[in-house]
Amino acid sequence: MQNKCDVLILTAGFGTGHVAVSQALKEHVFAQDSTIKIHVADIYEVIHPLAYKLIYNGYELLVRQFPQLYNKYYYAKEKYALFLKFDTTAHYCIKRLNNYLHERDPNVVISTFPSCTGYLTKYKKAYRSKMPLLTCITDVVDNNEWLYAENDIYFVADFLLKQGLIKKGVPKDKILVTGIPIRNRFINNEEKQVLKEQLGYKPEERIILLMGGGLGLLPKNESFYRWLANLKNIKIIALTSKNNAIYNKLQEINSPNIRIFEYCDKVPEYMRISDMLIGKSGGVTLFEAIASALPIIVYKPILGQEIENSNYIAEKQIGYVANDLRGLKQTILKCLEVNTRDKLVDNIKELQQSINMKVLAEKIVEFNTRRK
Repeated sequence: MQNKCDVLILTAGFGTGHVAVSQALKEHVFAQDSTIKIHVADIYEVIHPLAYKLIYNGYELLVRQFPQLYNKYYYAKEKYALFLKFDTTAHYCIKRLNNYLHERDPNVVISTFPSCTGYLTKYKKAYRSKMPLLTCITDVVDNNEWLYAENDIYFVADFLLKQGLIKKGVPKDKILVTGIPIRNRFINNEEKQVLKEQLGYKPEERIILLMGGGLGLLPKNESFYRWLANLKNIKIIALTSKNNAIYNKLQEINSPNIRIFEYCDKVPEYMRISDMLIGKSGGVTLFEAIASALPIIVYKPILGQEIENSNYIAEKQIGYVANDLRGLKQTILKCLEVNTRDKLVDNIKELQQSINMKVLAEKIVEFNTRRK
């Protein structure tokens, strides 16, 4: 069968995090066994081939213009089981998924998005399939939208999340603490000062990294960036992504202390040399920062899962949350103090122990081998 794969990873393009996790999974499994055929697919492209782009455009509009509405639905799924069914209501989608799975004929399927797990669960029930289903939870939350009895293994961020799932009735032998999957380039231990000089920075300069995620959600106030640009011995790296307004503002400021990128391929290296990260609190970004020993300042978390991730950051004392520009400035100055930053980094290094991509890859290879 020409399109057959051994491991199928189903994801969704809501933001960039779920796809990034999928690519990281592919990288680590292939490193464990290079003979395994791995394919990553967008579930909405599979089940809604004509409408999936409209679905994602609608999501972006919802996040930008009506985040409160999004959050009401997000938290309703935690409280009321009825709302969980809305993510996987269309029965004709199960037929399309069945046709796709028949074509790919995987030994094991991995989900990196809640609806993927939901649809795969419905498929397993409808077709009485014994296909192994593994789910990688991409935030540090135990929201019910991820939880289905037919799932065989959950890969989770840390032991706190494992305990949360156990309290909700998930058997402990179905939960594996691996950290949220990140690429190897974030895990390497290249010496910071050497890398810093290679990238054109002086040893005494401190670096603030601005990242707004896939949608480029960053502070809008131009005076804030002018204030940043005038901080002594501070350099700014700004990754603006789709936020053209912020990109243009930073271009107009035209400061030698600010490097601006819409997209770049050196995010792991910039994280490694930076002294703090300002941005959104997506689960992938969070664990990339943890692997890089990089304190995080979250500015105005909006979406439900990001609010929960921000609570985790505050609870673990690996960064701060700022809800207005004045608070953001004060927090930046606080994080620039050596003692404060050192304490944050020490706490981050404790969390690095939960990152184990080798165990994750070994478990996937084990399930693949069982089905051969």
